Amino acid sequence: MRKNLEAGPIGLDFETTTYKWTDAGFKTRCAGLANDTYSLCVDFKGESRQDVIEFLEWLTGLEYVAQNVQMEAGVLFREVASMGRPIADTYIVFADLASEEKRSWNLNTLMEDLLGLKKEGDKVKEHMQELGLGWEDVFDFDFEILGRYCAIDASGTWEAYKHFVHIIESSKSPWKHLYWDYHRQDFLTSCLLQVEARWLGLNVDVEALEETHKDTIKRRDDALNSFVNNPKIKPCIKEIRESLIQELKTKEPEKFIKSGALRKTWVTWNARMDALQTESPINYNSSDQLAHLLYDKVGLEVPLYTDTGKPSTGAKALSCLGELGQALLDYRGYVTQLKFLKQLIDSNQNGKVHPDIKLPGTVTTRASGGNIE
Repeated sequence: MRKNLEAGPIGLDFETTTYKWTDAGFKTRCAGLANDTYSLCVDFKGESRQDVIEFLEWLTGLEYVAQNVQMEAGVLFREVASMGRPIADTYIVFADLASEEKRSWNLNTLMEDLLGLKKEGDKVKEHMQELGLGWEDVFDFDFEILGRYCAIDASGTWEAYKHFVHIIESSKSPWKHLYWDYHRQDFLTSCLLQVEARWLGLNVDVEALEETHKDTIKRRDDALNSFVNNPKIKPCIKEIRESLIQELKTKEPEKFIKSGALRKTWVTWNARMDALQTESPINYNSSDQLAHLLYDKVGLEVPLYTDTGKPSTGAKALSCLGELGQALLDYRGYVTQLKFLKQLIDSNQNGKVHPDIKLPGTVTTRASGGNIE
């Protein structure tokens, strides 16, 4: 069997406690391997650490295809400091060759819709629900169910790879012989570099980051102040605040209970009243509230409507509203920037961050990222 698997590429799939292979508690339960002769799953549960490492080191010598090379390469890199010899990512090849611009490129779609193969996902879900387990409990799964699921996924990946090879070889394009060179030299090289960066971390200039965060807060506040203090806006906000206060006064609950303690509903009501006195009565991230202010109170002409017929406060609509719209666009831009800056600051570990870089995250295969740790 070993010689057979070593003779050519295999489909490879791991089942793990989480897809975040950099997590401290990450563990690999099993590995699925498939080619034209075999479709099997190797269970690591109960095996010694040394035996698992030796098996994974053997795997790194094999050419393999995967539905998400970054995951399989990441598992190998974490465990044995080698990403092995990947030759194709079927997710990306699927996206490259498909004619649709927007659709799901996952293994379930690939196997069932394209190849007519049946995955075992439903059986695994039923097993998890029956035992009340999540993927973090994968070591408690019945291996007869999990192992079949993993082996079928590896087999599906292998069959998909063969299918794509046939499509490319059958193509009349004069450039078809260059496709796999492009895929391996361009995409897979970038993919493996990103795996290494994910594990080792990316350097961050903490001082510059904190200074940028501080400056962006000021820019956000300045943009919002320029809007709320505009002569057209300020009296309308005051009117809305006074109206809400008067309405809330009519809803004041009894202040005390029989024991003389403050009633909880009154405490909540009083906090709301204090907030109306000191904070903005408008949530500037609420489309309905912003539309009421701009179009009903200020009386601006509605430039665009949403698909549901409501006055729009989207970017295109705000760009038609002069300085008021520009102030809100600036404010929104700074709010978005602050979200990412804060995430970088909070996740910084001694000047490094470990982002989940997703090369298969877009149809164009450009890198995207998220889940910064």
